[in-house]
Amino acid sequence: MDARFSRNEIIYGNAACSRIAKASVAICGVGAVGSFAAEALARLGVGNFFLFDPDSVEISNINRQLCALDSTVGKLKVDVVKSRLLDINPNARVEAFAEFISSDNMGEIFRCNPSVVVDAADSLAAKCDLLCACVNNKIRVVSSMGAARRKDTEKVFKADIFSTSVCPLAARIRKELRSRGVREKIPCVFSTEEPANGTHLGGGDSRKVLGSAVQVAGIFGLKLADLALGEILTEKVCDNPL
Repeated sequence: MDARFSRNEIIYGNAACSRIAKASVAICGVGAVGSFAAEALARLGVGNFFLFDPDSVEISNINRQLCALDSTVGKLKVDVVKSRLLDINPNARVEAFAEFISSDNMGEIFRCNPSVVVDAADSLAAKCDLLCACVNNKIRVVSSMGAARRKDTEKVFKADIFSTSVCPLAARIRKELRSRGVREKIPCVFSTEEPANGTHLGGGDSRKVLGSAVQVAGIFGLKLADLALGEILTEKVCDNPL
């Protein structure tokens, strides 16, 4: 066992750590929630990553995203997260795709043959397309519901998406999944805190800006990583060995 992961072996055991090292994870969205999930999985010893996110780091990301630093503003988020993951584990395989998740590129995600897909996308349409595609193709998936506009870390929970409450995003996704005939359990992270209102940009700009706090985004990401770990440790066969 690599010494950098020796403390993991003490708590999980050699067989589990070997399974984790052979696992591959596709992370869709590496911003606030996704960056914490990716880093946690890297520190757990996951050996193969496929990162999907089209965005570049903006200065307004610095308050909550691990990839956002003064030195990384303007850089692609997937490239920054890839660099961080390789700095944690130089032996990992990390592939970065600066792409927006849509029904058009689901095949590219599945060609990575992931042990589990981590949905940290911030688009309703992308999340619904991804979750449906994973279920229909029997790909394990874990999903983040809405983390923005929340402050209370004690109201962040893990559950099957069809057992969630309060979260407006989860309600919309449940409705869409049912309309597409999806009834299977999908592990997710959600908050039972009523979301605060956003604020509109000034200067005649009608776009609404949503507040987001690092402690909530971080807990979402860590709980999402925990769900992904559970899927890895219960899967029958681990793909993409190093």
